[in-house]
Amino acid sequence: MKVRTVATVAAMAMMGLAASGCGLDLLFGDGDGVGDISTGSNEVLGPEPLPYLSGGNDRDEPDTCGRSTLMTFVGQMVDIIPPALIPAGTRVYETGSPLTLDFRLDRINIEYDLITRDVVQITCG
Repeated sequence: MKVRTVATVAAMAMMGLAASGCGLDLLFGDGDGVGDISTGSNEVLGPEPLPYLSGGNDRDEPDTCGRSTLMTFVGQMVDIIPPALIPAGTRVYETGSPLTLDFRLDRINIEYDLITRDVVQITCG
């Protein structure tokens, strides 16, 4: 007698659904209201919207690092920022680059897009 774990049985069931032409839409729905899991009140349960998390890029947060002098460069190429305006210790990095997790309110972070080289955001921290 073979012993199968719950994960193995679930994986086999999903492979069977995929082989029969059914996908995850059968189990979870595709958002069109047909076959979706519902509450019984004709309200379709879908993915919850992600909560807004303040990542330090709000324009109304206190300017603890002096970033206000650089905010006009958001949306422009990072290369046009005059080096004289970038204080020592400023982090200039591409979106998705690994960063240290030390948080310093006096440090300016300039994040730019790798492909377009446009400044995405300027934050303190």
